[in-house]
Amino acid sequence: MQNSVLLGILMTLLGNKQVTSAQLAEKYEVSRRTIFRYVDVLCQAEIPIYANPGRHGGFGIIDSYKMTSTFFTPTEYNCLLSAVKSYSQKDAVATLLLDKLNALSRPQIPDNYLATDQLVVEMSVTPALLGNILVLKNAICKSLVVNIDYQYEDTSARRQILPHTILYRNAIWYVNAYCRSKQDFRLFVINRIKLINTTDEIFTPQQGNIIKSISTQLPAVVKAEEFYISFTQDVLSEIEDWLGTDAIMHTRAGLVAVATLPIDRALVARILTFGNSVKVESPDRLKIAIIKTITQSLDNYK
Repeated sequence: MQNSVLLGILMTLLGNKQVTSAQLAEKYEVSRRTIFRYVDVLCQAEIPIYANPGRHGGFGIIDSYKMTSTFFTPTEYNCLLSAVKSYSQKDAVATLLLDKLNALSRPQIPDNYLATDQLVVEMSVTPALLGNILVLKNAICKSLVVNIDYQYEDTSARRQILPHTILYRNAIWYVNAYCRSKQDFRLFVINRIKLINTTDEIFTPQQGNIIKSISTQLPAVVKAEEFYISFTQDVLSEIEDWLGTDAIMHTRAGLVAVATLPIDRALVARILTFGNSVKVESPDRLKIAIIKTITQSLDNYK
């Protein structure tokens, strides 16, 4: 099954009130039975196609239908839009298609956001890190090869990468990319990218389980443990945002929360942001980790 034929059938149906299977078969040089298979695929993609039987029947799409913007990738959308615009403005079909495609155009999103229709992430980062993220974000959307100068622990190296996914974990931003030097996927810490520039070369993103690819490159997550904190009323809203309302309990002694998270540096740092409004009640090793961190910090200011 060819994607170009599938897309062509969809565009034909969008541009015409009704089209017969014979007309579609002739236009795309396939059998009528093949046309029926293509129409079934479009129906499975939730395109509301109706079929009128009889001599004057055919396939059509309900007039009120509008495709969602997730039907096309940004690259596909831009190419399709350019192709339609190249037709004469007097062409009625081209005008109709252009109106429908313009309806798919997404609103402009500020540069300091990573966003899809389902997820928006605001990036409060340094200007240098934000710049690198935005270059990678653009390269991922357009499937462009990127050159980077990457700083390892004791050396730097030029790498040519095919970026697939941006990842945020434990306050560190990564890009999961295919590295041509290593001929495999690698996680690059974006803050370690010293120089970056996008090429004009377009690559084909690799399909597969991206989450599995990323998880095999990351160090094992510290085992989560239950911890218990007490806190004052002034930080109730922040604790609810962090741990969830189900974790909060109102006791005679005051407000407490019980949650299960990895007991690591990230947890210690998060608790310390609340100052003396939060006290760890258990486990003891979390108390010790916080005391050690505070003591070492005080030593820095002696």
